[in-house]
Amino acid sequence: MNLSIYLAIELLPLGNAVAIEFLGPIAVAAIGARTIKSVSSLGIASVGVIILAGVQPSGTALGILFALIAGLMWAAYIVLGHQVARHGAAIDGLGVGMLVGAFVIAPFGISEMSTAFSSPNILGLALLTGVLSNVIPYSIDQNVLSRISRSRFAFLQALLPVTASVIGFLFLNQETSWAEMGGISLVIAAILIRSSDHSQLK
Repeated sequence: MNLSIYLAIELLPLGNAVAIEFLGPIAVAAIGARTIKSVSSLGIASVGVIILAGVQPSGTALGILFALIAGLMWAAYIVLGHQVARHGAAIDGLGVGMLVGAFVIAPFGISEMSTAFSSPNILGLALLTGVLSNVIPYSIDQNVLSRISRSRFAFLQALLPVTASVIGFLFLNQETSWAEMGGISLVIAAILIRSSDHSQLK
């Protein structure tokens, strides 16, 4: 999942890539939607994500493909992570998953490994990325997944395209259009609507 989204954001603006990737969690949330309020909020969030997914001229079909693959993996992660969390494995299961993931992803980075180890800055950034994008968020995920349903968890992930757009604007000089601002507003509105519906709470 992470490998795919990293390849996607190399070709697409950060917010747009994460918005496309979010189609995975939207599919999971759609399966678990049971009330009118849930379906309505899901529809609003979907419109917001579609607006955010508007690919810029700098985007490429390959970038979209990587983002879609990441979305598929994200959906699988939510379903599998929920099972792991609910069966008590939680952090231990996460550790096993990361170990397996390390072996799977290692071949893709072998050609650049010497570059990373020859530069303390790159190595430090790589380690920091691993901690901030894997260890900390996935540990939090496992604690949250043990307390709420996977559909509610998937829906709350709608915040991520919004935060990605903000980070892209603040640190990567990726400007957000008025249309994309509208998409962000719709996502926030949907989350507020869904947050008042406790039917999906454990």
